[in-house]
Amino acid sequence: PSVAVFEVAGLTAGSYSYVWIDLETGGSPGCSGSQCVVPIATDVSGDGLRHLSVTITDLGTGLQKTVAARARYFDAYH
Repeated sequence: PSVAVFEVAGLTAGSYSYVWIDLETGGSPGCSGSQCVVPIATDVSGDGLRHLSVTITDLGTGLQKTVAARARYFDAYH
């Protein structure tokens, strides 16, 4: 087991809010801010995959953008 680090980068200076969603479960991974650190491991089905999205809101303009990313963990024992 390990952790996967998801991070929003490349934004211009400003104030933003972040809403993270675990796309495998539809729930919140419990993250706030521009970085989300989640556990990752190969499970019994062998997928070792985390798939998250984040909705970023510019608090100055109200504009929103949603992006998604995947992380994969390869375990030589499974």
